[in-house]
Amino acid sequence: MAATRGEAVTEAEHPVGVGEAAPLPETLPLAAATEPTERLPRRRRRPRSRLRRISIALTVVLLAAALGVAALIAIPKLTDSSSSPPKESGVTIPSLVGQPLDAAEQRLSDLGLRSTEEGGGLFGVLIPSDWNVCQTSPAADSSVSPGSTVRLLIGRPGTC
Repeated sequence: MAATRGEAVTEAEHPVGVGEAAPLPETLPLAAATEPTERLPRRRRRPRSRLRRISIALTVVLLAAALGVAALIAIPKLTDSSSSPPKESGVTIPSLVGQPLDAAEQRLSDLGLRSTEEGGGLFGVLIPSDWNVCQTSPAADSSVSPGSTVRLLIGRPGTC
């Protein structure tokens, strides 16, 4: 108390610590006072807790990726089904024999079909209007699904 009032301290210290916090008696030799006390065993970190955090983080990332992929697949299907009328079950191939190649390709494209050419001579087809359709595969009046490919056998006019 004297120290708090700014007076000189005349009494000896009173140790108040108990157990491990108690000061060592002054009667012990210096070597005994500096001897290390028995340490408590360290609490080990469980490696499983670290692995658990990693596995939880990995699971969250995989779940987010799966949801993203599902959204990429589902959203286009939702917008396609709501914005376009139902498609027909098939497209009938028109008769194209004798028509110029460019006109036949345009007609197939207008129907939502693709075309490939067979023939065309040594250098292929340079000017489509110079070639006529000799035959189609599948044949005219056949029904195919939208987006199908029709093979056009072509030749020079008058050679089919």
